[in-house]
Amino acid sequence: MKEEEPVDGKKSEDDGIEKENLAILEKIRKNQRQDHLNGAVSGSVQASDRLMKELREIYRSQSYKNGIYSVELVNDSLYEWHVKLRTVDPDSPLHSDLQVLKEKEGMDYILLNFSYKGWSSAYSIESVIMQINATLVKGKARVQFGANKNQYNLARAQQSYKSLVQIHEKNGWYTPPKEDG
Repeated sequence: MKEEEPVDGKKSEDDGIEKENLAILEKIRKNQRQDHLNGAVSGSVQASDRLMKELREIYRSQSYKNGIYSVELVNDSLYEWHVKLRTVDPDSPLHSDLQVLKEKEGMDYILLNFSYKGWSSAYSIESVIMQINATLVKGKARVQFGANKNQYNLARAQQSYKSLVQIHEKNGWYTPPKEDG
């Protein structure tokens, strides 16, 4: 069934977005409005608008639609996202590791936890996701199967994350030279 073009010839901001994702966007919009009315605003109106725009663009993105990554908002918050990198370069050792991980653990993705404090809006969120994906492959990231399970646990991961957030809040984000990708 063919979608109808708008009468004025302009594309809707919802063009190219699946119905289930439109429902998520509408739910978030309503939650944001209610939070604002209740005085429980998470961030500035400008920040919320930008993150809504970014999420809308992700839902429209071919990389998202092709399953390279998926996005889940933590507690329906625009300010905390779980991004699962589901596909990396098939010629990379990391790809092979993820296949083994799927066999052993039942999961074949890399989970990224995005918090937007200190994020530079000069970068689109999708470009950051794709840059992380490329950097993991270029940096020859591997899954460490033989590591002691207690060596790196949830508490250490959370502490490392908090430490990185503090560094970025204090110093901002670093932009690598173009030759580094």
